Amino acid sequence: KLNENSPHATGFCYLGAEAAFHLLGGKQAGIKVYCASYEEDGMKCTHWWLVKGKKIIDPTASQYRELGLEPPYHLGKRMGFLTRQPSKRAAALMEMVK
Repeated sequence: KLNENSPHATGFCYLGAEAAFHLLGGKQAGIKVYCASYEEDGMKCTHWWLVKGKKIIDPTASQYRELGLEPPYHLGKRMGFLTRQPSKRAAALMEMVK
């Protein structure tokens, strides 16, 4: 559950994955988008990350690992982002990273 004690990356997986996807070259670089949907404590949850070959690229994996958990990669399904170009929020994050 999200609260003031939640790990700092909680709630930012879509944004982080979207920005990383574009910064790393996206589909042309062989990067695929994955999402897991699951229920925890009666709450619907999702988690987004990227895969290149056999390597998982997860900018917000710490939200699980800080709690001693593993991200739900075993539940992942191939997905796409809502837009082909970076969203406004992703573009702003990308500028901060650059």
